[in-house]
Order: sequence, then structure tokens, then C-alpha cells
Amino acid sequence: MYLYTVYWSLQTLSTVGYGNFGAENSAEILLTAVWIFLGVAFYTVAVGSFTSMVIERVAKEEQLELLLKSVEIFAKDTGMSADLNKKIRKFIFNNYLEFSQRLDENIFIDQLPATLKEEVLIHTYGKSVLYKYDFFNHIADSQFQWGLLKLLAKIRFNSGDTIYQDGNSASALYLISNGTVKLYAENDYPFAVYRTCASFGDVDILCHQVHNGTAKSLDFCHLYKVQKQELEDLLIDFPNI
Repeated sequence: MYLYTVYWSLQTLSTVGYGNFGAENSAEILLTAVWIFLGVAFYTVAVGSFTSMVIERVAKEEQLELLLKSVEIFAKDTGMSADLNKKIRKFIFNNYLEFSQRLDENIFIDQLPATLKEEVLIHTYGKSVLYKYDFFNHIADSQFQWGLLKLLAKIRFNSGDTIYQDGNSASALYLISNGTVKLYAENDYPFAVYRTCASFGDVDILCHQVHNGTAKSLDFCHLYKVQKQELEDLLIDFPNI
């Protein structure tokens, strides 16, 4: 009886139908009708969810492929070296999902009222960032802290990647979420090492000077980045910081 019950259930849920036996009385017919409805509902939800997931993944892969093709065309038009082209492609591949996800998050968060925005920021960054970095602990104004959190963008670098060159104009502040970054002088002599929870590039920005040293990732690094212009715009609203 149990074997027949399982066999009947599978026939119904798989929408194959009944070839050798089926419902015979009113109770069995009622149960079969309910079981058929549940089977159709299950397949509708399952197939719809799977299709939506596949379409979204394919769309993101197409966008990434289009971006990489644009880089390839630009490299050919400008005579870019193969090594530089490879580094750019690797950087885009490592950070594309973060960029697209951040764009989606910003569109979503911008629609929320101020109170809910703050709760989202606390949930997303609060405990893991505010109390993790000394950079934030030295700032007493909580409003400035939350304003700065809104500007954080995740960015990744492979081992050996150059984050910025010595003498470059300081364009961003970096917070290390995971990994190690080393600064090198002009003669490639290492003079500073920054590890998880440290910040770098902030002095160069706040003092309006070029970068002092070349920053390179020693391993696969996860960083938070704040653009100089965004930081300066925020400081206008907080002159006492």
C-alpha cells in the first residue's frame, strides 16, 4: 500500500497522469484534486524561480562580456600593452559584481526615508566597520561617521597589483577589510605595511599632497574605498571635523 501511495503521488506531481489506477471514490477524488493543484503550484514556482535566476545570471555575464570587449577594442585602438590589458581585465573581472551590486543597492537605498536608510547602514556596516577601524574611532561626530559610511565602495586587488604609484595625485582613501598592503619608496624599498583594519591614503588626501610611495597588495586584498571629491564634499557639511 505504501509503495502504491508513493507511486500515485509521483505520477500526480510529475503530471504524468494515471495509466493503471487512480481515484475511485469521492474522498480520493477530492484528495487527488488538491494534490494536483499543489503539484502545479510547485512546478510553477520552481520553474519560474529557476528561469529568473538563469536570466539574471546570463544578463550579468553579457554585461561583463560587453565591458571586456570594450576594453579590448580600446586596447587595440590605443596600442595598449598586453600586460596592461591583462591587468585591466583582471581588475574588472574581480570587481564587476561589486560595482553592479553597489549600483543596485544605491538605487534601492535612495528610495528609503532617512530613518530607514540609517537602519540599513547600521545593519550593513555599523558593527563591522565603525568599531573595526581606528580611522572611525578617532571621529566623534556620529553624523559624519554615517555620512562617510554611505560613500564606502568595496574594491578587490590580486596579489602583486599596484593600487597607486608614488607621486600620483591622491584620489582616494582606503580601508583594508582583509589582506596586506605594502608601501615602496622610489628605489622599491619597502617602508610601511598596512594590514586588516588599517587605513592608508588618508594623510595624502587631507594634506592635499601627492601619494608618498607606491602601494601594492601582497595578497588578495578586500578594501573599502572613498573618493577624494566625495570626502571633500562631505567635509564641507562638517567644518569642525
